Amino acid sequence: MHTAHSVFTFREAVPADVTQLADLFWASLNAHPAYISHSEIQTGIALDCGVPAPDGRIKWEKYLLGKITHPHSRVLIAEQEHTLGGFVVQSLNTDYDRTFGVIDDLLVAASLRGSGLGGELLEAGIAWLRSQGACDIYLESGADNHGAHTFFERHRFRCISHMFKLT
Repeated sequence: MHTAHSVFTFREAVPADVTQLADLFWASLNAHPAYISHSEIQTGIALDCGVPAPDGRIKWEKYLLGKITHPHSRVLIAEQEHTLGGFVVQSLNTDYDRTFGVIDDLLVAASLRGSGLGGELLEAGIAWLRSQGACDIYLESGADNHGAHTFFERHRFRCISHMFKLT
């Protein structure tokens, strides 16, 4: 286990954590719909940019359970006295002969943003992907999620493409 700021304990999520993770995710998504990117639309969690799907929470729970139980994915949570502070979802992928990592989701409780917890979660996700042999690490962010873009750029990520959807 890793401790962040001597306050948060990091651990791998288990299926029993899905409801608590979904509570944090769904509350955050509805409060900040700019979080929505193409992956939420592709999976039916959202109907479009800024528009969560009516059954999106149920779909996200299924998505998250798949990430928790898949051997090439990991969900790391940060908690303080059994209170969830945030999480990072990572996946290891291969494209022909190259192994690459994806930070699928990163979320910190609104009250803890700016505390450094997001950076620690991100770095822990990167470290795990590197330990699994990832050459490159990618992530995506909603087009209007400008605060997240600034955060990712501070953590050595740069924009390399734009995703377009036929409407």
